[in-house]
Amino acid sequence: MKKSIGAVLVLALVLGVFASDGFGASTERVFLNIATSTTGGTFYAVGGNLAHMIGKYIPNTQATAEATAGGVENARLFKNKKANLATMPGDTLYNAVNGISEFKNDGKIAIFQIAALYETPLQIVTLKKTTIKSIKDLKGKRVSIGAPGSSTAIRAEIVLKAHGMTLKDIRPDSTTSTEAASEMTDGRIDAAFFASGAPMAAIMSIATQQPIVMLSVEPDAMAKIEKEHPDLIKNVLKVGVYKGVDTETVCVANMAILSSHPDLSSDLVYQITKMIFEKKDEFVAAHKSLADSFNEKTAISQANVTPFHPGALKYYKEKGLIK
Repeated sequence: MKKSIGAVLVLALVLGVFASDGFGASTERVFLNIATSTTGGTFYAVGGNLAHMIGKYIPNTQATAEATAGGVENARLFKNKKANLATMPGDTLYNAVNGISEFKNDGKIAIFQIAALYETPLQIVTLKKTTIKSIKDLKGKRVSIGAPGSSTAIRAEIVLKAHGMTLKDIRPDSTTSTEAASEMTDGRIDAAFFASGAPMAAIMSIATQQPIVMLSVEPDAMAKIEKEHPDLIKNVLKVGVYKGVDTETVCVANMAILSSHPDLSSDLVYQITKMIFEKKDEFVAAHKSLADSFNEKTAISQANVTPFHPGALKYYKEKGLIK
């Protein structure tokens, strides 16, 4: 799936993907590339549905959702003009536009936001048959921390640190969410971190095959995280989100944000923004997290992370959501 990004980009640039002659009317057929996540992630489901809707409702426009390693890679795809749209965690987006943390060697990356979508909890899963009952029990265990270049891996380190641990205390395994699900059911890893809206397809897959346990962030660790990382928030998964999990699970989370390359036409971004609200029922059908959380208030809730694309801002001002 990923190998097609370059081909899509070349075709898009040749056909003038960043050009438009007015409200929703491109002078040439527009091809958009939407960077998402691994195929087992919620971003992939949301991006795929968005791509379908763009092709269905916006004239002369076609979009493709591409599987990627996640938020960190998506930001770098923007930097290299290999993506037009992307779903990204808010903390990753903030770090990218400010050139800090995992992006200190990249410099500041210009990215606009279109809308905040839903909370993405970092979910930590193990099998019930293991002896793992808490995050501290991960010491010495084989643990998937997410694909290299993913926001999952970044947040996994933050959570471990808050519990007095580092990657040296576990046996880290860098795999995609889909691969981690397979490895866990096969007994090749003991636990895994997954950053995604809940319920997540990869975790549901595990739970249908073997009883699972969801690990909660401890109260003192959560306090440390909220103090050191104001872009991260507490999220509580309710009982019944996953088969067999009969207790609430405390997770670290942030907002998933639909983002755009700054060069994308304002008229086209306006059309996309308008579409996801006017066709909201169809848009949120992609995932339960969207259906539960996405609304006008949520959409503009992350205004402090990075500026809105002018096309999105035009829509919000028309609706009186932003002055």
